[in-house]
Amino acid sequence: MIHKLVKQRREELGLTIVQVANALNVSPSTITRFENNEIHNISLSKLMPLSGILRCDPAWLLGVSDDPDVKRYPVTLEEEQILMAFRRADPTLKKVFLKLCDVITEK
Repeated sequence: MIHKLVKQRREELGLTIVQVANALNVSPSTITRFENNEIHNISLSKLMPLSGILRCDPAWLLGVSDDPDVKRYPVTLEEEQILMAFRRADPTLKKVFLKLCDVITEK
């Protein structure tokens, strides 16, 4: 069931398999295999970012909720990519990034 919902939502948002794969830091073939129900399990560490990329409630992807709408601030694909890059960065780069954020948000 989740594989159908992922494909449905991705297509609704006009996202390509490559865009989703890049944002999730997996290969496009992994997304294709998942959407074709060749991969049956998804880890929580991938489900949460995937729901952010698809801008939907993770409970909806799991079939627990009938409502795909997220009840929090929506996150764009670009924001999700920034978050994923930050999470992968080493501590020094994280400090640089946070300083840059301070400079950008100064009034």
